[in-house]
Amino acid sequence: MISELRGHELLDGWRGGAKLDGTAVAEALVGLSNLICSNEGIIEIEINPLRVYSNGCLALDALIVGKASASDAHT
Repeated sequence: MISELRGHELLDGWRGGAKLDGTAVAEALVGLSNLICSNEGIIEIEINPLRVYSNGCLALDALIVGKASASDAHT
C-alpha cells in the first residue's frame, strides 16, 4: 500500500537525507484501521499532514467524523 503512494520514494531519503521510517507509517495505517474497525461510530478519519521521521511518525493534525447520534438529530 505504501509503495503505491505517489511520493513513496521520499521514504528512501531525499537529496541525500536520512531514510524515513516506512515501518512507522505502516504501523500508523494499521492503527487507524483498527480504530475504525473497533468504533462503529467513526465514519471518516483524515490525517493531514503525517510527518515522517527517521525514527517514527507524527500526525500533526487530524479530523475524526462520527455518525450523528439520535440526540443530535433533535437539537
